[in-house]
Amino acid sequence: MHLGAMTTQHIEGAHSAIKNAIETSKSLTKSFNSLDRWLCLHHEERLLQYENKSINIDPLLTLDDKNRLRPLLGK
Repeated sequence: MHLGAMTTQHIEGAHSAIKNAIETSKSLTKSFNSLDRWLCLHHEERLLQYENKSINIDPLLTLDDKNRLRPLLGK
């Protein structure tokens, strides 16, 4: 397992994205800053994806809440 991936396709995609993020090979500082910026953005994106997956919205929430709460209220 590498970069959290189970298949080579994911690694190849990550490698391509990193190469595109680096943008230049003329300056090590510019390359490092570009890679750091990409990693920060990628990390934020992964956190948002995880957060979206961990929050499940009850599809019945918009229905009649009174009927749904009746068993809890004992009425």
